[in-house]
Amino acid sequence: MWFDFHLDWRVLVYAAVLALFAGMLVGVVPALRASRVDLDEMLRDSRHGFLMSGGRHRVHSALVAAQIAMCFVLLVGGGLFIRSLARAEHADLGFRPDGVLNVHMDVGQLGYTEAQGRAFFQDIEQRVHAVPGVEDVSFSFTIPMGYVYTSRTIDIEGQPTRAHDRPLAGMNAVSPAYFATMGIPIIRGRSFTKQDDERTRRVALVNERLAEELWPGQDPLGKRFSFTGQEGPWVEVVGVTKTGKYHLLFEDPQPYFYVPLAQFYTGLRVLQARTSVPPDTLLPSIKRIIHAREPELVLFDVESMARALGGGYGLFLVRVGALFAAIFGMLGLALVAVGLYGVVSYTTSERTHEIGVRMALGAAPRDVLRLTLKQGMTPVAAGIGIGLPAAMATARLTSSLLFGITAADPLTLVAVTLFLVTVAFGASYLPARRAVQIDPVTALRHE
Repeated sequence: MWFDFHLDWRVLVYAAVLALFAGMLVGVVPALRASRVDLDEMLRDSRHGFLMSGGRHRVHSALVAAQIAMCFVLLVGGGLFIRSLARAEHADLGFRPDGVLNVHMDVGQLGYTEAQGRAFFQDIEQRVHAVPGVEDVSFSFTIPMGYVYTSRTIDIEGQPTRAHDRPLAGMNAVSPAYFATMGIPIIRGRSFTKQDDERTRRVALVNERLAEELWPGQDPLGKRFSFTGQEGPWVEVVGVTKTGKYHLLFEDPQPYFYVPLAQFYTGLRVLQARTSVPPDTLLPSIKRIIHAREPELVLFDVESMARALGGGYGLFLVRVGALFAAIFGMLGLALVAVGLYGVVSYTTSERTHEIGVRMALGAAPRDVLRLTLKQGMTPVAAGIGIGLPAAMATARLTSSLLFGITAADPLTLVAVTLFLVTVAFGASYLPARRAVQIDPVTALRHE
């Protein structure tokens, strides 16, 4: 999947027209007000300084409150996505992705027979395992949350079921070392061994979810099922693994089972190598080993398991959501800080004469500071009060993209509120501090 982010003149023209329209729109009200100025009233007001009328003050406060509310919505969305990303990156997936290298290949494209393929994979496994820094090596048909996902309908031995009642479970064919390489815990029974080949009875490992679904309240070990029809062949359960993530990051616990590659041969496989060093550093050595054995074999999707999890079935949507939500939230916060600073500075300058009178009559600097801060923080409180329900309603619309948290995550709401209040307080404090430092004599002469 490729995304083209080059500049498009149509997008630039659209943004320029929208910016010009917004500028003209917000300039209409001041222009209309200026065109209706009463010169006699202005001259009379000039004796006392240009005090802001109650109507104008309410308009400014309402605009600031609206801006605060919209910024609060954006910041809550960004906080939720960032928290969701942190939860997803540290979630228990049922396996350990760190330190695993994936190499996809298909010897069937070269015309290998089953006997040739078995010999090739066995040789490659031994050679890669001898590379310094490689701890375990395994093969599998698919990888967790990859673009290939296989599922089969299940028949339980001794329990005839109708076609539409047969449960569906995900399936993967793996080599014996797969569970150690991927770090998948086996909580009951055993793993596959080299003796589980095409000449012995067919076996399988099931996850906890499938075991509970097929044999609730029973010991699944020794039970048999078929995924090819009610006539069999039947496979015996020899182990139970922990339930993890198989197809989607957001999926509910899914039934899943594993069968040995030795009993269900496929030429399309993924080599997994667990390493004690960064996986990418061993990639050249592993490629040389494979191409020394078969120069024409195409290797594809060669990447670490951690990088593979960044695909569309894994962390991609969460990461993109967190990135854009954080960007828009920070832009909104910057606009709030600049806008609030401008409004408080403007209203403070208009009240210079009033501040001088108050200080001449004995008002303490802290009283002036408190008065100015109250003027700046009142619309902030109103904006947060309006933005809180709006943010929760908006978050519910995107709740399907959140992982491990709810749309009403209290930590996010509290953190965003404190953060926004802190920034707004800073934007209000600077002009308020200047108001405290006004010389009463100069203020009384101010026109």
